[in-house]
Formats: sequence, C-alpha cells, structure tokens
Amino acid sequence: MVTVNKQLDRETVSGYSLAVRALDSGVPSMSSTVMVNIDISDINDSPPTFTPANLTTVIQV
Repeated sequence: MVTVNKQLDRETVSGYSLAVRALDSGVPSMSSTVMVNIDISDINDSPPTFTPANLTTVIQV
C-alpha cells in the first residue's frame, strides 16, 4: 500500500516512479527490485478560463 502525506496535484506533478526492493534473510541473501510507475489522474478541480473573458460576435443571415 502506498500512502501520501498530502493531496497530489496533476498540474504540478503528473506521475512518480518508485523503486521497490525486497530482500530476504537467507544465506545467501537474495533480493529483487522492481520499478513502480504511478500516473496521477486529473480531476476537474479548476473551472475553465477564457481569454479574453468576454467575446462578442455578429451572425448575419
């Protein structure tokens, strides 16, 4: 299980790579390492912005 201390923000960091290593206490000692990639999903936490804020158009028929 992976836990975090604060909420993750996709706009700041889109993902993480963790190296996980497991080893035993046997003789000889054996180990294995695997890379775990974590992709952060985006939530719609910010409303869309438009520049300029107001647009005007005229449609003639």
